[in-house]
Amino acid sequence: MKNFIKSIISLSTEPQLTKKQSLILNLLQNQYSSSFDGHLFNCLNTELSALAGIEETENISKNPYDPRFEELIVNNPDKLFLDVGAGFRPAHYDNVVNLEIASYPTTDVLGVAESLPFNDNVFDFVHSNAVLEHVRNPFRAAEEMVRVAKPGAKLWISVPFLQPYHGYPNHYYNMTHSGLRNLFDSKCDIVEQSVPHYYHPIYALEWFVRQYTWRLSEQDKEKFNSTKIGDIGNIVSNPSSHGFIYNLPRDSQLELCSGSLLVGIKR
Repeated sequence: MKNFIKSIISLSTEPQLTKKQSLILNLLQNQYSSSFDGHLFNCLNTELSALAGIEETENISKNPYDPRFEELIVNNPDKLFLDVGAGFRPAHYDNVVNLEIASYPTTDVLGVAESLPFNDNVFDFVHSNAVLEHVRNPFRAAEEMVRVAKPGAKLWISVPFLQPYHGYPNHYYNMTHSGLRNLFDSKCDIVEQSVPHYYHPIYALEWFVRQYTWRLSEQDKEKFNSTKIGDIGNIVSNPSSHGFIYNLPRDSQLELCSGSLLVGIKR
């Protein structure tokens, strides 16, 4: 009788998993089966934190989804999406597993890209935007993203190229579109490489100009802006009214872009 009562008490004090959390539990490798802490699945340990070079930071990662990708999420509620390095997501979807090194309100799993805590071949889509530049070993992270994707799954990976340093808390590798392709083309059929509007070369140029205007003296800034470079900010805020932005040839965009997108399908 005592053992029966003890088991009932034990069951009543265990955290109750939501439908999404129960789903995630089935995706995790066996060693993480007891990683739920009442809020999220904590799959970080000292070894993994050291591997990824995790440091405390007050910076908050918060990037919106590409509208095309968010449309995929909404239109495929029965498909599983993994968002690697999700940051803080204003929209929290039941079919998207948000993996992060930081515990944001929308984080589902704490873990590192270089050693994802999930079983092989479990996700229909794998997404990562503006993350691989912050990863110590992007080659290993790319291998892990492919490993957890199902055969035929789509990988949607974006990285910066000409963006200046931005540490969250560290910034290791920017890459060309060729470098991004090199991470994935041994195991994926690359079906698209493009420059999304938010990575257009004009944004890289605006970022460079902004750095100058922030750091120059007022006198130097006035001289700098008198070269008409100061007009770039106005162009960025209303790019559709300037035809030369979107009429820039694709090859030029890839050479100058602020970042590029790769879409691949796992073989």
